[in-house]
Amino acid sequence: MKINERLYPHPVQSHFSDDLTNCVFQVTPKIHVAKNSYKFHVLARTSSADLRALVASGSAAYAIHVECAGTRYRKLITASDEEFFEEIPSECLDGRTELCTLIVAKKDISNYTNRNFHPDYGQTSFFVRKGDVLAVGHDVFFDATKDIDPLQNVASIFKVRPNRSSSGEPFYVDLDSDYIVILLSEQNFSAYSELRKDQDRQTTLAAMIVTPALVFALEEIKRSVTDQEDDNWFLERRWYKVVASKLKVAGFNSVDAWSEESCLSLAQKLIGDPLSSSLKEMLDEEDEGSAD
Repeated sequence: MKINERLYPHPVQSHFSDDLTNCVFQVTPKIHVAKNSYKFHVLARTSSADLRALVASGSAAYAIHVECAGTRYRKLITASDEEFFEEIPSECLDGRTELCTLIVAKKDISNYTNRNFHPDYGQTSFFVRKGDVLAVGHDVFFDATKDIDPLQNVASIFKVRPNRSSSGEPFYVDLDSDYIVILLSEQNFSAYSELRKDQDRQTTLAAMIVTPALVFALEEIKRSVTDQEDDNWFLERRWYKVVASKLKVAGFNSVDAWSEESCLSLAQKLIGDPLSSSLKEMLDEEDEGSAD
């Protein structure tokens, strides 16, 4: 719901028009990432006394409209206080999320006037319908990148899909989107789809599929930096931001800081050691079988 510069049937306070003069509208949302949710702390202010009066009387409200293209989640959050809070479950937001900042009418206003109207409006009053926009602030964007261990949720930055190309390679990694896309041949994908239903197989699948895909991604980043390519294509990829964030926690603040580490070693730091875990699980299964 990106608010574009547009004409409204009534004056609207905004940064892209002079419908209202000598006043400002500003909303500052702060987003805190909790374990299972995103917590919003919002401060909204307008220097228009008439708009503040409408909010105080219940005829209007401060608002932010939250929209996430990745999950198709949309929600309008309204409040009568300049400071308000909201919490959204983490599964509702994934990737680029947009916040539109507004003042909206909560009921019909039959004779809307404002002392900050541009002089061209004279003594004109306007009919404003419930839900109409009275003020527009700057849009705010943030990346809802949940810090989830791929071993617990492989889909956090990885997508596994069938390779329907004519080549039908058994294993192919595509880095050209917000996810690290692992393409498996039709036969391999069918086997993967069946095995992933078993929770006990998740670690083994990670060792077989996620680790080599991640190593490949890290090698491509290193190669791009080493070759000094003008276009650092990976910087805006969601998967890269998650990887970079995890590596920063591990003490690697930049790609240059990775140079002394092998990509395999870096991958282990990111997702643990799934190979050892899966080997132990298989040995435990062998022991249980022998006991029977």
